[in-house]
Amino acid sequence: MTFAFGAPSVAVFAAAAVAVAVAVASLGRTSLRGGVTLTLMMFAVAAWGVASGLESAALGQAAKTWFAVATYAGNVNVAPLFFLFALRYRQGGRPLAAGLVALLWLIPVVTLVAAATNHLNGLVWSRIYPDPDLANRLVYVQGPLYWIAVAYYAILGVASAVLIARAAPRGRTFVGQTVILLSGLAIPWLATALGFLPLNPLRGVDMTPAAFAVTGVLLFIGMGRFRLLDLVPVARHHVVERMSDGLIVLDADGRLLDINPAARALFDQPPAAVGSLPHLQDGPMGRALSALRTRADGRLEFTVSGPRVRWLDLRSSELRNRRGRLDARLIVVQDISARRQMELEKERLIGELQAALGEVKTLSGLLPICSSCKRIRDDRGDWRSLERYLADHSDARFTHSLCDDCLRRLYPELASPEGPSPT
Repeated sequence: MTFAFGAPSVAVFAAAAVAVAVAVASLGRTSLRGGVTLTLMMFAVAAWGVASGLESAALGQAAKTWFAVATYAGNVNVAPLFFLFALRYRQGGRPLAAGLVALLWLIPVVTLVAAATNHLNGLVWSRIYPDPDLANRLVYVQGPLYWIAVAYYAILGVASAVLIARAAPRGRTFVGQTVILLSGLAIPWLATALGFLPLNPLRGVDMTPAAFAVTGVLLFIGMGRFRLLDLVPVARHHVVERMSDGLIVLDADGRLLDINPAARALFDQPPAAVGSLPHLQDGPMGRALSALRTRADGRLEFTVSGPRVRWLDLRSSELRNRRGRLDARLIVVQDISARRQMELEKERLIGELQAALGEVKTLSGLLPICSSCKRIRDDRGDWRSLERYLADHSDARFTHSLCDDCLRRLYPELASPEGPSPT
C-alpha cells in the first residue's frame, strides 16, 4: 500500500491522538462509575480516527475501501459505549444485564459484518466509485443498513442526552459536568449532519472523528475543572441533598468536589466553587478543614461561634481505588451541640457535688471545742454553742430533752427510783 498524506489525513490523525490522550487520562479513573466505558469509547474513537486518516491518505480504490471497512471497527462501538457511560453516570453504575448489553451491540455487530462483506451484499454501500471532482477520493453511496445503523445511533444519542440532562437538577455541582457531556455528545452529531450537506467545505472527508477531537478537549476540561468522574450523582437528590449530617467531598489534593446543604448550614458557609481549596479559605469551614488535615486519626471536634454556639464533630474517611491510590476524602459533619450541653451540665453537677462533699468533710476535721462548756470556736474566732455550729454547717436539726443523769440531778422527784441500767 502507498499513501499520500495531506492536511485532511493529518487533521484526522490529530483527532485520534487527542482521543488516545483522553483515554489514557481516564485510565486512572476506571475504578469510578462510568470510567471504564469512557476509556473504551475514546479508544474506539482513536481507532476510528486512525483508520479514517489512513483511508484518506491511501492510494487506490482497493486500499481505500479496506480502510473504510476498518473505520467501522471503531465507529460502531462509540454510540453504545457512550450510552452505557450515560446510564452509569445517571443511575450510579448499577451494571446492566449481560443480555441487554449484548442487545445493544446487535446492530453494530451486524453493521460491521455487513461492511466487511459489502462486496457480496451491498448493504452498507450500494456503490463505491472515484470522485470525479476530487483526486484520490471515493464516493460511498450509502446502502439501507447504513441508514438503519444511523437511526439506531441517533436513538442511543438522544437517550444518552436525556440520561445526562436528568442529572442536572440534582445539584449545582453537576451542572458543569452536564454541560460538558451534552456538548461533547452534540458536536460529533453536528459534524456528521454537516457531512451530508452540500455546503460542506470539506467534502469527501469524514469529519466525525475530527469532531471527537473537540469532544476530547471538552472532556479534558471536564476532568480538570469540573472533576468529571471524580464524583458521580448516585441518587444524590434523595440521599446527599437531604442528609441531616453534613457531607464534604475533597479530592486527593484537597480540592472541593462537593458539599451538601447540611454542611453549608452547619458552617454558615456560602456556596463554594468546585475545585477550590476550602482549607485555605477564611471562615469556620476553612479553619475546621485546615485543623482536620493535621489530625492523624481523622477526627476533630470544632466549635462554631455565633448567636448560638455549635459543637461539630468532623470525621474524615479515605476513598481509595482498587490499586490503593487515594481518590478522595469523605468528611462527615455532625452537630453534637445537644450532647455537649448535656456533658457540660453533667460536669457542672459533678462539680457542685464535689464542692458539697468538700464542705461536709470540713466537719470531720479538728474542731476547737471548750472542754468545760462544750462550745465550738468558728473560723472568725467566735465561740458558738455546739447545736448552733452543727445547724449552720449541716442539715441537722436538734430536739431538746434530759438524759437520766441530768434528770436525777435536776429533777430527782421525776427520776425513776431504779435509776439507770448499769453499763
